[in-house]
Amino acid sequence: MKFYIVLIFLLLCNCHSSKQVIEIPSYGDQYSDQYRTKIEEARKLAFTLAAKFPAISIAVAKDGQLIWSEAFGYADINKRIKAKPNNLFRIYSVTKPLTGTLVAKLWEDGKLDIYKEISYYVPNLTNHLQSITVLQLLSHTSGIRNYKKNEWMKISNNNCKNVQDALNVFINDPLEFNPGEKYAYSSFNYVLLSLVIEKAGNKPFDELLNEYVFKPANMLSIYHDEPQKNRDNLVKFYRDKTKLAKEINNSCKWGGGGYNATAESIANFGNALINNKLVGKAALDLMLSPNKLNSGETINYGFGLGIWVDDNDQRLYAGHTGSGLGGSAALRICPDEQFVIAILGNLQSDEIKESISKFTHIFLD
Repeated sequence: MKFYIVLIFLLLCNCHSSKQVIEIPSYGDQYSDQYRTKIEEARKLAFTLAAKFPAISIAVAKDGQLIWSEAFGYADINKRIKAKPNNLFRIYSVTKPLTGTLVAKLWEDGKLDIYKEISYYVPNLTNHLQSITVLQLLSHTSGIRNYKKNEWMKISNNNCKNVQDALNVFINDPLEFNPGEKYAYSSFNYVLLSLVIEKAGNKPFDELLNEYVFKPANMLSIYHDEPQKNRDNLVKFYRDKTKLAKEINNSCKWGGGGYNATAESIANFGNALINNKLVGKAALDLMLSPNKLNSGETINYGFGLGIWVDDNDQRLYAGHTGSGLGGSAALRICPDEQFVIAILGNLQSDEIKESISKFTHIFLD
């Protein structure tokens, strides 16, 4: 009898161990054996990465199927609530590929000309913005400034009920250079782009994203970040491994970084994109094409996606990272290999951005 009592005790302890036994999702059964060794190797790396966060969530798709989705750590440390794959995280600038895809879809449908000046769609803009083209907003070559010192937090204390509310911060400021002259990353490009999209699509930005991106990509868990709306499964956001971050409102970031999502939803997006479920081949090729400055110089940025060829494996990659108070995110896509990985965390850190290449090469090498 004592033997059985001890055995049951050991089994119960093992079930509640922080080192979970891998469970391959049912939707990936046909791939589970093929990728089991790689998933086990990736899990070892995931435990190392997770030690630097309250929680992380990882989702991987290969050949059109989600083959691995798992969360590590705690969604809420104080309540000891373990993270799960259905937890929502702040994705920040990983919102930009979603916005870029929406532009590509409207272009494909003939509703938006990326080469037109934005004043065609928003005629009441201040004079110095009217000559900027849609493509220059997409490629961060418009000349619109980025955040000033401490401005990010100031904006994060505001609540924007619509895109127009978010423009007042920068809309009257002079350009830093002539449109098309330089590449200078600025999320304000994508805030203004959100308004252009609304005018071209003749619907609110949220509705257009839901219709043309979220639904066809099977992104079941993604929402505009509005703290006044409680969302089930939203993780707690931290400023270090144990202390909660200040409450903020990302609603004013719109298509530049204003959404929360699960890692699975982001992986589903990348999977749908490269399998032409969101846009056709011509539009996808355009999205993955580097843009050019007025001088003819090429920049490695497409439609909300960084684009590059890896020097080591000579593969084409596209992706984006995002980071802000209480969150870090990364998306990487290898179109030729039909590979997508998304990693999210509930702490601002460069660790996810620096680790995603290691995860990628585990599966592709």
